[in-house]
Amino acid sequence: KSEFYPAVEADIRGDSTEAGHQVLEEVLLPIYVQHRGSVVAAVPLVERQTATLERGATRSAQQGYSLLLLALVALTLIALVLAAFVVRAIVRPINRLTRAADEVARTLEGADLEQEAPALPPIELDASRELNLAADSFNTLIDTTTDLLDRHARTRRNLGEIFQNLGRRNHGLLTRSLQVISEL
Repeated sequence: KSEFYPAVEADIRGDSTEAGHQVLEEVLLPIYVQHRGSVVAAVPLVERQTATLERGATRSAQQGYSLLLLALVALTLIALVLAAFVVRAIVRPINRLTRAADEVARTLEGADLEQEAPALPPIELDASRELNLAADSFNTLIDTTTDLLDRHARTRRNLGEIFQNLGRRNHGLLTRSLQVISEL
């Protein structure tokens, strides 16, 4: 160190280039060669460390991708299960309403229209507001239908009685008319 600075200063001033060359060859060149050797030796180490880090990063990325894919599959399965429960929750009350409507139709189909309409139980659902409204509307329709069937049956009975009375009167009138004709 002590020879290096004066030699470089002398070279810069232009006093002695030979002293500068000597410092270059004796001091700087060995340092350069030693430094270059260290750099050349460090490059493979750095390359190995870089390769190791790259492999680790690739492995981590693959694990992250696998974990993400697994989470996506799990979420999809959960969504499908929830969708199945929601569909069942919607379809089950609709099926009950449909079965009740079919039962009412079969009961009314087999009813004797000469008699009073059969008593039909109301349809009760424990479902969403909309389906409960539909069931209430259907119950109103059932009530109206049974009232109309009752009126129809009463009207037919009344008409039957009227025709019987007319028949008896006609029979009585014809009998009297025949007696009057016979007497004449």
